[in-house]
Amino acid sequence: MADVRDEIKQKLNIVDVVGSYIKLQKAGVNYKALCPFHKEKTPSFIVSPQRQFAHCFGCNFSGDIFTFVMKIENVDFFTALKILANKAGVNLSQYQSKENSIKKTLFEIQEAALIFFEQKLKENTSAYNYLKNRGLSNQIIQEFHIGFAPDEWRSLTEYLISKGFKLSDIEKTGLIIRKNEAANITDINSLTTKFFFDRFRSRIMFPIFNLSNEPAGFTGRIFQADKNIPLKTIKNIEETGKYINSPETIIFNKSTLLFLLNKTKNFIQEKNEAILVEGQMDAIACYQEGVKNVVACSSTALTSEQLNILKRYCSSLILAYDNDQAGQEATERNIELALNADFEVKVITLNDAKDFSEFMNLHPKQLPNIISLAKPIMEFYFNRAQTLFDINTIKGKKDFMVYFLSKIKYLQNNIIEKSFWMDKLSSLLNIKVDLLETELHKLNQTNPYIQKFGITQEDEIINLNTIKTRADILGEKILSSFLHNQDTLKDIVLSVESYFPLQYSNIIKLIKNNKIQQVLKNQSVNDIDTNLDINNDDINLINYLWILGSKDIQNQTASNTNMLIKEIQECAKYLKQEHYKNRMLFLQNKIKELESTGSTAMLQELIKEFKTLTEETQQNEQ
Repeated sequence: MADVRDEIKQKLNIVDVVGSYIKLQKAGVNYKALCPFHKEKTPSFIVSPQRQFAHCFGCNFSGDIFTFVMKIENVDFFTALKILANKAGVNLSQYQSKENSIKKTLFEIQEAALIFFEQKLKENTSAYNYLKNRGLSNQIIQEFHIGFAPDEWRSLTEYLISKGFKLSDIEKTGLIIRKNEAANITDINSLTTKFFFDRFRSRIMFPIFNLSNEPAGFTGRIFQADKNIPLKTIKNIEETGKYINSPETIIFNKSTLLFLLNKTKNFIQEKNEAILVEGQMDAIACYQEGVKNVVACSSTALTSEQLNILKRYCSSLILAYDNDQAGQEATERNIELALNADFEVKVITLNDAKDFSEFMNLHPKQLPNIISLAKPIMEFYFNRAQTLFDINTIKGKKDFMVYFLSKIKYLQNNIIEKSFWMDKLSSLLNIKVDLLETELHKLNQTNPYIQKFGITQEDEIINLNTIKTRADILGEKILSSFLHNQDTLKDIVLSVESYFPLQYSNIIKLIKNNKIQQVLKNQSVNDIDTNLDINNDDINLINYLWILGSKDIQNQTASNTNMLIKEIQECAKYLKQEHYKNRMLFLQNKIKELESTGSTAMLQELIKEFKTLTEETQQNEQ
């Protein structure tokens, strides 16, 4: 469908499409309107003709003309496609037969690759034993078609060619990668297998099926039988992603597929509840243990599209992400996404295990019990805040209060529960409830970091319904400015690349690898020639940041460019400080925990890291 979508987009302007449904007003380089998807008195719905993208800063709707029509007409994608094709005067029939034929071939190639990987797993004793040692039975390995990609450059390529498939079609699946020396050759028939290499090498392979039980893509987990024996095809194993996914293709869209949903959708519907875990091994381990209402994000960010699909089968969601800092941050982000999709949300905390797989090895047969103890989101936030902030200090109390009050927004319509948590917060921090109510009112009106970094409430840009962390706002300010001043600000962005919040990680990779311009130019996952793990949510975030940074860009002069550089340098400094602060709080609580349990294995290492961060923080503040 990529071709027909592109043709429709070329013939239709988002301003005209949106303007046929709602009244738009010119606002600088953009247009604004009252959002059609929620009640509001002040316009927060922004349409960017330059990006052909719309975003509401009140309800967080984001998307292009297709997403907008699907939402406002309450129809599926294909119905929206027909509506817009009719507006654009595009005949869909010329695309359908060709597209279906290509898809059929690609699914056949994926099926052949699946059989190849399964056979190679049977031949590799070390890889097979690895899965057995992780607790997987023979039956489960076969049922989920788990396989192995050999440590060879072209074993899959040559196998698929031997089965009669064309290089041009194999390349479309993303299973093989064209070498740089052949990148600009348009006549693929002139190329041989030596110009390609397998994408997946020395990896445990997990096929990802669509809801029609067709293998749409794969996730590969790095595997090295003996760390003392280097791999032949992967030299810098520490710099290689632990997991890699198939790239976006016409049959594989990471933002709309959930691992195992093809098998577990009926169990999810029966229980009206889905357990969402981070990785394939976690999901398979749950399924093997008898907990079959489970799905996984395949180690990528959860998307609104995935949640909309889950919504067909259930209304309750239990989040069970890894117990490290990245996993807890992802849990926070996904709670908000799930609540916006009208899910009832609970959270599982694995206190003595990093993930579900480890938990089940440590506590056999205890999985149903830990699921029954899933916590309401406010209890998760309250416990998490106690690991993030030291309430024995004034600053720690203040940070705890701001963090937790920003979460109480979810309880505005539940007076009893809100009162309970306000009392609990009051008791823990020894702050009167009426003072907390005053602070909560202030938080609902504005954010303490908005004015400092040049974004005011009058701009109608910050979403006041979503209280963001300081790091979120600093990241937004830096990256939204960067998109409009790339040459000027790139060095500043990369100087603090490791300190951005998790949701910006793929954007930072694009910037670092000089790929961001591809997204700004193409605005579609299907058009981006990159092996980086980027999905539609990343593109929506980039479009949002573009709109955020487009204010007054036309009036920028050399003098205020210098002011902008100083401002972004200051933001970068605060972003680094914020990262250090959060890491130090985490270390502080972890050190206390290890001291209380008498565990010394990691204690000295954590103390050393805490001391180093303290010294660096003091130097940065001088």
